[in-house]
Amino acid sequence: MGARVRPLVDAGIAGGRRVALAVLGALALSACSISEPDPPYVDFAVSVVGETFVLRATDPETIRLARENREGRNSHFPIGRLNRSNGGFNAPWSWSLDPDDVRMTEVAIEVCDGRPSYVEGHLADYPTYCPWGARVIGERGKSGRFASLGETAEEYAFLLQVLGIGG
Repeated sequence: MGARVRPLVDAGIAGGRRVALAVLGALALSACSISEPDPPYVDFAVSVVGETFVLRATDPETIRLARENREGRNSHFPIGRLNRSNGGFNAPWSWSLDPDDVRMTEVAIEVCDGRPSYVEGHLADYPTYCPWGARVIGERGKSGRFASLGETAEEYAFLLQVLGIGG
């Protein structure tokens, strides 16, 4: 009878080891995914004739072109449908470009061009916004801060605006 019990005990120990290994493996995999995934969008600081706004983009090609614009590698500018709220990312403006609709382009019709402050005062006239003179001057990183800002007076003024310093 002792001979029959021993294989069952051995099988129980081996099965317990398998369970322990499976649990450890699951814990290791979950530890790898504890870090926050990248958000499905990127925020860019955009300068238009001395004024700034934040563009949020979800389209990979738009993100690529906006980064190239920030690096001075293209002259594309944003174009997209306007939302009648700042979207939680474009304060102090009461509008934002639709993150899923915005693209970077090389040409657009004149009726959608303008400064952010002009758009603010004439929202009913702007179903679409396309600031021809726009230039990407920064990108918000995981820290919530914009990178590449403060190098020019224009960028420094935007940085102060984002921080809520000054008037």
